[in-house]
Amino acid sequence: MDVCSLFMVIPHIDGIMAKRQVLCNSPIYRGPPFEFVLELLSLILHNNHFRFEEQWYLQVAGTYMGSSVAPMYANAYMYVYEIQHILSPYEDHITGYYHYDLLIIWKGTQVEAQQMMETLNHLPSPIRFTANISTDKVQYLDLELSCGPNGIEHTLFSKPTDHTTLLHAHSAHPTALKKSIPKAQFQRVIRNNSNQAKAELQLETMTQKFVNRGYESLVLKVALIKAKTAPIQGKAEPIQWMVFPMTFHNSSQQVSTVIKDNWKMVATDCSLPKIFKELPMIWYRRNRNLRDILVHIDLVDSYSKTTTSNI
Repeated sequence: MDVCSLFMVIPHIDGIMAKRQVLCNSPIYRGPPFEFVLELLSLILHNNHFRFEEQWYLQVAGTYMGSSVAPMYANAYMYVYEIQHILSPYEDHITGYYHYDLLIIWKGTQVEAQQMMETLNHLPSPIRFTANISTDKVQYLDLELSCGPNGIEHTLFSKPTDHTTLLHAHSAHPTALKKSIPKAQFQRVIRNNSNQAKAELQLETMTQKFVNRGYESLVLKVALIKAKTAPIQGKAEPIQWMVFPMTFHNSSQQVSTVIKDNWKMVATDCSLPKIFKELPMIWYRRNRNLRDILVHIDLVDSYSKTTTSNI
């Protein structure tokens, strides 16, 4: 199930009320007072304006998708909606439930599932759903789930229109980043396949994609061996690192080497905080590329009317 235009349809008042409910019911929230957070949220929502051509507009519902508050705001609204309209009324029919793109494992007939969809889409709410309901198989994000002899099976799925391009081996990106991509993609294929035969076929396809992007066969073989032998790890514990940011360029590796070779002088300075004892994590900002130079989003000059004075 997908929510149609979620970020754009949430009423400001209902969204703020949902966020209040989530904050009040959270046993792990540690932060500023609720009212202060909600006041800031209200300020953001009620003052979001944008320009289209030469006209300015005030957004009266929803929030800008690129806003920092948009994900948590939409999640809070859907959390309250799902409890009220999905989990509570249909508790007896739902044996598995996963959001944010909704996946419901339904205990009942396909007709009953369709009736639930129609009921939800006729509620006095701006939330509307589209859904793919099937008794055989269904696509969910980058997975295809199907009924197998031993339960639910899963395999990696990509849409026919998906043209995701892997980073080229000779692109101007950090070497460590390019080296990590093959192993990460191979692990993704292995992790997202419950059938070993399908996994091997998709690994061959993925290998060929990397070859087409300039990666050497030996590099791919080593990455594949590491992917197959590496244990599947859960979410790692956060580590407090000091970050050394800089814009990536051709000499970035030399700069990084100088920092690493001489950091011991900084670490021995007792006047600095303890965090300076550890080598910082080098963090690269993307440099300008041809697209940044040639493509300009704001074309306001092209909207100006032609007159005899500006010819």
